[in-house]
This record gives sequence, structure tokens and C-alpha cells, in this order.
Amino acid sequence: MHKLAVLKFVADGSFEKGFALVLEISEEGDRPFFQTIGQLPRSPEITKYYAYWQKLYYNLGTRIRRLTEPNYRIHVPPEQVTNVSLHDDCEDTAQLLSCSLNSWLRSESCRTIREGFLENLQQSDEIRVIIETEDDQLRRLPWHLWEILERYPKAEVALSVPTYGRIHRSFRFGEKVKVLAILGNSEGIDVQMDEYALKRLPNADVQFLVEPKRKQLNDQLWEKGWDILYFAGHSSSQPGGKTGCISLNQTQSLSIAQLRYALKRAVENGLKVAILNSCDGLGLARNLADLQIPQIIVMREPVPDLVAQEFLKSFLAAFARGESFYLAMREARLRLQGLEDQFPCATWLPIICQHPAEMPPRWSDWSRQQRTEQLVAQGATRSGGGTAKRYESAAIGEIYDRRTTGTHTSAQVATRPVPLTSNQVRQRRVTTKLKQVKQVTTQVSVGIQTGYQLITSGLLAAIAVLQLVVLGGIGGSIGAAIGFWLTYWSPLANPLAQWFAHSSYSRLPGLSAKLEPAVLLFAIAGFVTAMALMQARALERQAWMWTPVWMGSIGYGLGWLSWQFNHDPTISGPLGLLGAIAVGVLVLGLGLYERPLIHILVTAIGTQITLVQLARSRWLDIGDFILVLSAPKNFALHFTGSMLGSSIHFFTLLGCILGLWLGSSYFLISPFFDRWRHE
Repeated sequence: MHKLAVLKFVADGSFEKGFALVLEISEEGDRPFFQTIGQLPRSPEITKYYAYWQKLYYNLGTRIRRLTEPNYRIHVPPEQVTNVSLHDDCEDTAQLLSCSLNSWLRSESCRTIREGFLENLQQSDEIRVIIETEDDQLRRLPWHLWEILERYPKAEVALSVPTYGRIHRSFRFGEKVKVLAILGNSEGIDVQMDEYALKRLPNADVQFLVEPKRKQLNDQLWEKGWDILYFAGHSSSQPGGKTGCISLNQTQSLSIAQLRYALKRAVENGLKVAILNSCDGLGLARNLADLQIPQIIVMREPVPDLVAQEFLKSFLAAFARGESFYLAMREARLRLQGLEDQFPCATWLPIICQHPAEMPPRWSDWSRQQRTEQLVAQGATRSGGGTAKRYESAAIGEIYDRRTTGTHTSAQVATRPVPLTSNQVRQRRVTTKLKQVKQVTTQVSVGIQTGYQLITSGLLAAIAVLQLVVLGGIGGSIGAAIGFWLTYWSPLANPLAQWFAHSSYSRLPGLSAKLEPAVLLFAIAGFVTAMALMQARALERQAWMWTPVWMGSIGYGLGWLSWQFNHDPTISGPLGLLGAIAVGVLVLGLGLYERPLIHILVTAIGTQITLVQLARSRWLDIGDFILVLSAPKNFALHFTGSMLGSSIHFFTLLGCILGLWLGSSYFLISPFFDRWRHE
């Protein structure tokens, strides 16, 4: 069965306040038989995850171009290129975005939408899923990763705009599919593979325009009728995804508005498909949709040359051998996964932009449609519009019914009587019972799946927390060893002790304590601890490293000052304050995007309480470590190994506790807070 599912987002929604949406499901070519409404809660973190992934993707593309030279079909703006990101960072962030998207779509207020899919669509159905929205951020999301859609092996997603109109076409006669292929500015890219793939198309008449002038392209669109328009070269979209431009040659770039009249004429002459095998095409697709082009294929983001070539080759091969437009698109897109070891998220790039009132074509339908158009034209010539409409309805019905139900025409199916026998009545009752059983089974399946996802999410969170604990402990131990050696055992130890003794900070007014070289031990321990925590890939943090590591150094130094200048006779007060200040400043430096204040407070207070309780329960013996903190300068070169071990023990424990509370806040407390707020 061929099904159409349209997910419509209400225009006034946003990620800051949520979205209202409507789901319609219908048989292809028929009116909807199912409709329901749902609500998605606010989720501003999704846009932040996407922005962070996009930045990593651009950075990775810049690195690939520099190291291996596979060129992209875009000129990357300089302001979008920052530090080089690793391949794994891009994939990890993509996974976080996917999890966040599915968690959002799993909201209780959106349950009716999920049930609408599960109850009305079969896994054997060929399904076109259209996301209808004007919101550019919604249009850029990887909808193909929605866990509901992954249940259907013949489903493919397309984008659409809420406003559209009827397309009026004249009739074109011919024996071959006519393709206009524009090979634009190819500086730095290879479009010869595109040309080779197009030349291999069966039953096609392909005309190539290589780096054409504007007038040359304009004349071709006006004077001849085309079925497919193809473009390869450089392109880009403006921020907001409302407009874009293509680079025709090395001196001329055009917006779609500058070809508006020519493209409208091409649509009137029969243009049905536009393929823009170039970069960042959502803005171009938005402009082309305004011109009522039925089907458009674009790339969401910058696309490597090899990815663009492999996609075109796979799509044309599948489409020409008889696959439907959407299944050919799905096959070509999924085959790009074989390149994701070099180009992460390659399967995210191609997307269909669909005119909702149009049926996607098949390659074999073009010749059949030409015969249909000829019948319609002959009927109009013989007896006017009424006969033409009858010919058109019968012919189109025949095409559809041969595709889905056999050789009967739609008129025959509509007029055939269907008497109900007693066996048929019983069969319908059995069918109703089976449907009820299926609904119960579906609900149980959804419950099991939800439980599995919760368990999986919990295990992933536990692993991420454990990673932070281990990294914090490793950073603390290495930093303590380096800091202790530099401060007390290295050739610089005695000069440093003398410098601190004669420093103007050694006798601060009103304070009995002196500034000692131990501040270097703390600063270096904080520096290395922050550096280790920056290696945790599960944290969504700022991409650069130097700010966090210097903040870690400053935080640990301030923690030492709080200890050194504290007059509390007990050890608990200074120890707790040391941990709170040191950890709070370090976490601030990590630049966490989501709720940084909550993470700072939870981690700092949790670390403070834990250190105090460990000290009171004798689990933390810092006797030798106190000697390090308060030792006089002439004792600097005589510290024993036990004092080194005590320092390493303290900073390792501090790093582990820091990682434990930071991970708990980031992966457990913050998500629980989000869920509680949404409810």
C-alpha cells in the first residue's frame, strides 16, 4: 500500500514556547482518512545541540579540505571556521542531537501523533512523510532519525511549505525524458562524474550547459520544455534559510529570484523535478517551492564532492530502474553511510522538498504520461473541456490503479457493486477484533520500547558519569605529581620559596598566614584536572581548551587562598570552602551550554559536603598534606615521599568527587529538572 503522512506544524510555534501540530494520513491520491493533533513542549536545547553540531561539521570540513583535499561544493564563510574539531566529536554531538530529538518527540503531549503512525501504518507500506513548516530550524533537523519512522523500511521524509497552489501546465510531447543539466562554477570541485552519471540515463535526452552565462540559461528555460532540471557547482543559502544563490560561472552568481520568470515558464512547460547537487540548498529549495516546482532535491549542509557524486549515481540508478522517487531517494541516502568513516553524517545531507498537491513521478511514468497528455489534448480538440476532463480522469486513474491494485480503472472500481455476505460480515468482525488485539499489542510494544530506552539512557548516563570520575581522578593525580615536583623537588624549588618569602603578598594586612609555594601545587593540579575533564566527549561544552584549563588553575589557586587565610580552628570549614571555590570556578570555565549555574552550584556544594564528610569520618587523612600547605620556606627541599603521596591522594580524590557531582548534575539532575518543568 502507498500511504501519505503529513505532519503540519502550526505557524506561531517555536522551540522557546513549543509547537502545536496536526497529523494527517491518507492513501496516495485520496483524501485523509485519519487526523489527530498533538503538542510538543518547549525545547531550546535542540537548537543549541544543532548549532554545536553544525559548527563541528563545518570545522571538520575545513580540516578535511586541508589534510586530504576532497573539495566541498561551497565557499565556507570565514566566520564559520574556528578551531579544528575531531571526527568523533562530530559523531558524538550528532548522537546527542538525535537522542534529544527523540526524547522531545517522545513527550506525553505528542503521544497521539506516535499512536497515529503505529495504528494506521504497516511496516510493508510505502510511506511518504511530509514535514510541513516554515520554521528553518525545524526544516534542518534530521527527521529521518525519528525512532517511529525507523520502524518503517519503506518510509522517506520530505519537507514542504504550508502555502501552495495549483500548478497549471501545458502539454509536452516526446519520446524521451528531457534533462537540462547545468554544470556551474566548478572551481576546486569535479563535476565530470556528475556528467558521466547523467549520460548513462536510459531513455533520456540530456543537454549540458557548462558554466553558462545568465542569458544562455534564461533562453534554455524559456524556449524548451524540460522534465528534470539538474545543477552541480557551488551554491549557498542565506541565514534563516529564506533565499540562496547558485554560482553559474567564475564571475556570475544568481539568486532564484533572478531566474523567476524563466523557471515559472519551465514549470508551465512541464518541469517536474529539480535536483541541486550542491551545498546548503534549503534556501534555494524555499525559493523554488514558491515557484511551484513539484519535487526538489537539495543538500542541507556543505557536501563533499565524493558524497555528491555517490548520491547522484545511486539515486539515478535506482530511479531509472523503476523504484519510486522516494524509495530511490531513500536508497541513495542510506548508501552514503559507507562514506561516513570519512564524512560523518553524510546520510543527513540529501532531502526532498515536495509540493503537497503533486504526485512524485516514476521514470517509467514519463512516457505513459506523455500518452495520457496526448489523449487529453485530443479530447479537448474534439469536444471541449468536458471530454478532456473525462479523458484525463480515466487516464490518470488507470495509471494509479495499475500501480496499486492491478489493471482495473478507477471508474470500474468505483462503480462495481460490493454485496456483503454473511461470511464477509463475520470476516469484518474478525478483522475488528484483530485490530483491537493489534492496538493492545502496539501499546505493550511501545511500553517495552520506552522501558528499554529508559534503561539504555540510564546505562549511558552511568558510563558518562564514570568517565568523568576517572578523568577527574587521572587529571588530579598527574597534576599533583607535576605540581609537587615543580614546587618542592625541582631546581626551581628553592628560588620559588625565596621569591614567595620576599613577595609583597607574604604579609597581607590583618592576616596571620603567609603566601607559600603550595599555591603552585594547587594551580598546576587544577590546570591538569581541567585539561583531563575536557576530554569527556559526552559533555556539551565550549570547543576551545585554554579557557577551561586556566580557569581550573585559577579556581584551585583561589581554593588554596581560602585555606591559607582561614582562621577556623577545625579542618572541616576550610576544607569545604577550598573544595567549593576550586570546583566552582573550574566548572564555570568548562562553558557548559545547558544550565551552567545549576551545574556550578550542584558540583561545588556536592564536592564541599563530600570532602567534609570524608574528613570527619577519617576516610580522608590529610595530615601530611597540611604540612605541605603550611611548611616554612627552609623546609621546602626536605619533603618526604609520604607527603607526595598525600598530595596525590588528596587531588585524585578531589578530581574523582568533582567528576562524580558534575556528571550527576549534567546527566541526572538536569534532565530530571527539565522533565519536571515540562510536566
